[in-house]
Amino acid sequence: MARRKKKTGKGKVASPKLSHWGIVIKLCAFIIDGVKKFAEQIFWVITIAVLVYFFPTWRQLFLDYRLPWVSEPQTEAESLGEPTDVETQYRLGTEYYLAKDYVRAAEWYRKAAEKGYAFAQNNLGLMYKESEGVKQDYTEAAKWLSKAAEQGIVQAQFNLGIMYENGYGVRQDYTEAVKLYRKTAEQGLIQAQFNLGVMYEEGWGVKQDYAEAVMWYSKAAGNGFAEAQYNLGNMYYNGQGVKQKRSGS
Repeated sequence: MARRKKKTGKGKVASPKLSHWGIVIKLCAFIIDGVKKFAEQIFWVITIAVLVYFFPTWRQLFLDYRLPWVSEPQTEAESLGEPTDVETQYRLGTEYYLAKDYVRAAEWYRKAAEKGYAFAQNNLGLMYKESEGVKQDYTEAAKWLSKAAEQGIVQAQFNLGIMYENGYGVRQDYTEAVKLYRKTAEQGLIQAQFNLGVMYEEGWGVKQDYAEAVMWYSKAAGNGFAEAQYNLGNMYYNGQGVKQKRSGS
């Protein structure tokens, strides 16, 4: 007697049943695949976090472009909750400046400068002088440089001397320029030593004194300042402030 085939439904073919081991193997494969994908995402998150934290250029890339796993791009200010301490504000300004985002750099320098942070005042003054991130404004530049100079920032004192020498944002005053150059030159600022030498050589703000010019040129030249070395060479050649020496004489 012929056996009947067991029906499984209209037009359907019976699916082979999985053994217990088959189920376990499939479950393990599913878990392993999930772990691999999760590990890959963690790897990229950590990589981007390291790049953003240590490298300003990558930080800027993170701020400007939306990454696949970030639903909404945040500025660093937002991620930090609008930092209010001046050192953080100054650091952010510097990072934006190095990334050549001068507008944001000026914004953060201003926040710190308005709270009296001298280094930020100096940098903001220079940005106004050089028209970086803000419209060029010598008066604003002189204002911020003066504030920083009053707090003893050597570079600000020197920069303010340049403003007085050229009449940028202040009344031109060679005497005040010499005063500021001398203060910073005596603290070892090479550019100030050179500038003070020029003032003595030309007689700007001081009585012309070639010997003093040679002295200050020598200090700057000894520190490798090329322009000072050139001017000092001319002084020796022309016998100004030194005994003239020429070969064959």
